[in-house]
Amino acid sequence: MDYRNILVSNIYGGIKIVINRPQQKNSLSMDLVKELRGAIEATLDDKDVKVIIITGINDKFCTGMDFNQCVSGEHGSDFTVYYMELLKLISTVSKVVVSEVNGEVMAGGMGLVAASDLAVAVPEARFSLSEAIWGIIPAMVAPYLIRKSGFSQAYRMSLTALPITADQALQHGIVDAVGSNTERETRTLLSRIYRMDCSTIERIKSYYRKIWIIDDDMEKLAARESADVILSDKVQKNIYNFINYKKFPWDE
Repeated sequence: MDYRNILVSNIYGGIKIVINRPQQKNSLSMDLVKELRGAIEATLDDKDVKVIIITGINDKFCTGMDFNQCVSGEHGSDFTVYYMELLKLISTVSKVVVSEVNGEVMAGGMGLVAASDLAVAVPEARFSLSEAIWGIIPAMVAPYLIRKSGFSQAYRMSLTALPITADQALQHGIVDAVGSNTERETRTLLSRIYRMDCSTIERIKSYYRKIWIIDDDMEKLAARESADVILSDKVQKNIYNFINYKKFPWDE
């Protein structure tokens, strides 16, 4: 598969995927979501791949939905379905998925981190659920974030839309380690995982999915709820005004 929005390389025990949309601040386009899914799915039958690392180019990890595509109609309701299926794939694939948060992560980018099995971050990283600013709710991210941080912190981030630091993310369980050398932090976390069978990893992930609130019906509901809000006239107007006039919803 040819990739235009990601860089994929082989690493010891797996692959590394770098989100490569610097001009768009590594935001989530439909093509990017499809390419992330394709790169992960390409490892399914390779038992030598036990680890998938996801990171972003430059100082952005992922800043959420691509607003330009949102208002142009390129996203449509299919985007939320594809994005939700990506989160499901990350959380169920028989590999250990690690998010190396190299900088700012917002909104839908938080979903990638929360769905990952492990996450590490540089000290400068900032984490936020900014959806409410635009009249959106983080319906698809919330179940995965609650799984990591607990209800109270996920609810606070959803309601306030305020960013938190890497150290605060560590305190709340959103990331598992903070350090300037994320590759070293990742290697420490993975030191024993490299020796495990993919079948063991898959079974652990499958079991924890069964005892958590996330299931197929919930994922479909989250995708529908998100699409209804994102495609509403009010939200589309809020995003359009920001893209074209740099106006926030409260500036009207």
